[in-house]
Amino acid sequence: MFHDFAELLAKAGRLNEAITVLRPHLDREWILSTLVELTEGQSCDEQVLELIAPRAQRARSARGEERWNFSPSNAQDLEAQVLERASRVDEAVQMLGADIGAGHFIIQNMLIA
Repeated sequence: MFHDFAELLAKAGRLNEAITVLRPHLDREWILSTLVELTEGQSCDEQVLELIAPRAQRARSARGEERWNFSPSNAQDLEAQVLERASRVDEAVQMLGADIGAGHFIIQNMLIA
């Protein structure tokens, strides 16, 4: 329900309100993905990165602790995606390379990213 409401708010040009609606639910993979989708091209990549970064860091830590059921396990991939669309491709590549090199990733899509 809140997903649909946030989408409606974003379509109405009320992106900050949409983010506010999604914020309490960002520990769910599909909600984090929704945040990234709704904010694409909206000039708020830095704000989105601030919301994703702690979750991406927790995903890195979860892998190091052998926890495989971490949610949102797609946070690292989404962080790289937002960095890329913010024209910070080198940073995204460096981050993903470090994560892969250290084995600090949970999902196989990380290799595709």
